[in-house]
Parts: sequence; C-alpha cells; structure tokens
Amino acid sequence: MNNLKQEFLNKSRSYTACISASHRMLFDNIRAIFRHTWLYTLLLAMSIALLSIFYTRALTDGGYTHPSYTLLMVSVVLVACFHVGYVSRIFMLLGHQSMKWNLVRCIRLLGVYLCIMAIVSVVQWGLVYLVIGTGPFVPLDKMPVIACVIIGVSLFFSCVLLPYVYVFVKYLMEPDSKLSKILFKAYKVGWRYWGFIFITLLLAALCAAVCMFFVSIPMLIISMANTLSAIGVGYMGDPSGLPSYFSVLQYVVVALSSFICLYVYVFVIFVCYFMYGSIETREKERKEFLKIK
Repeated sequence: MNNLKQEFLNKSRSYTACISASHRMLFDNIRAIFRHTWLYTLLLAMSIALLSIFYTRALTDGGYTHPSYTLLMVSVVLVACFHVGYVSRIFMLLGHQSMKWNLVRCIRLLGVYLCIMAIVSVVQWGLVYLVIGTGPFVPLDKMPVIACVIIGVSLFFSCVLLPYVYVFVKYLMEPDSKLSKILFKAYKVGWRYWGFIFITLLLAALCAAVCMFFVSIPMLIISMANTLSAIGVGYMGDPSGLPSYFSVLQYVVVALSSFICLYVYVFVIFVCYFMYGSIETREKERKEFLKIK
C-alpha cells in the first residue's frame, strides 16, 4: 500500500541528496501522511505525556514499591506499543505491505532491540561493578569514573550497532527477507557503508533536533517546573507553589509538543528510507563491477 508521491528509491545518492529527497517527500505528501497517521501519532503523543506525568511523581513517591512506579512502568509499555504502531504505519505508506504485515515485523525488531539493549546494560553495569567493587554505596570520588564508563560503553555500542539502522529498514522494505538471515549478513553490508550511514544520520538528527528544540521549549519549561516542585516538596518539605491544574496543563502541553515532534521524526525515517535505497544501489553496482573485473 504505497500512498506517497516519492522519488525513485533505487538511486545512488549522497548524504545531502538523501536529506533533500526526504524533505521534499515529507512536504509534498504532508496531507496524505497526516490523514493516514494522525490517530497513531496522537496515541503515541498521549502516552508520552502520560509517561512524563508519572515520571515526575515516581521521583518522590517512595521508590519501586509505590503505585506511581507501577504506573510509570505501564506508561513505558504503552509508549513502546504505540511507537511500534506508529512506525508500522509510516512504513506501510512507504512500502507495499499491509499494516498487519508491518506490525508483525516491527514487533520482531522491537524484540531484537530489547535483547541488544539488555546486552549493553549488562556490559555497562558489569564494568561499573568492577569499578565500585561490592560495597552497598557508591563512593562520590568514583562517580566521574562511573559516568565515563557508562558514556564510553554507550558510544562504543552506538558505533558498532549503527549499521543495524540499514538492516532494520531492509527487513521492513523487503518481504522476502528473513530476520535470522539478514541480521548478520546485511550487517556486513551496512558496516561497509558505516561512514555514509553515520554522516547521513548525523545531519538528519541535527536538522530534526533544531526543529524539535523550538517546538519543545514550552514542554521543557513546564516539565522542569513540575519536576523541581516535586523534588522540593518530597525532599525539602517545601510547599508546592503550583496550581492544582498544573499536571493537566503539563499533560496537554507535552502531548501537543510530542504530536508535532513526531511529524518531524517522520523526516528522519524518510532519510533512513532513502539511505537504504542508496546503499542497495551502490551494493548492486559494486557486485556488477566485481563481475566485470
């Protein structure tokens, strides 16, 4: 089901050409995109707003055993579920497959992502454990070292796992692909174009971040005010100077800002889409060149 006017996918493009093509496709099809995705985007934005509310409450409500923490975990699950539906809907517009087909594949990719994040977390906290030893408390003098370990491991895995952006898009665009086969085979291809993937995603992220920053200013101000108030009340015994409707105001502002930001995020998905098409074309040309040679 392809409902978008778009340029030819299988074409070798530079990183700037991928970004330009994504920009044109987004604005040439903004009405069609909104018509097909507004409900999924709204549900995801509302779940993000819910997450922000329960996150603020969980900061001061007594830790893991408090109901606010349980509600926070529920909201995290909601965000993950609605995000899968949101991405599935976008790729339904890009490809020729049904919503159900894309949803199943996105759920599988979510499972792979969670496994990868679990491995990264084990490595991070394993190294942290080696740094701080077996004591029940973290020494203040080791906090900078622990921060460096966590940041260093995160950067390392981000670089190593970067080609999986291409792998994931390939899995969603090619009906005949099997996750067990392309997970490593396509990764090798993506690794060959690591520099191209890196600079393309970096520029796309910078463009999106600028737009999202200005849209998110009201959300950041209100969320920060509510968080500081909750910390003051919970840990310092200060009276809350916020009106009773402030949580409702935060929910509405965060939901609205998230709704707009998610359409900016569509641009990044389109960049990944054209980046995938460029890599596929370059790889095909490379194989033909090797045959001739």
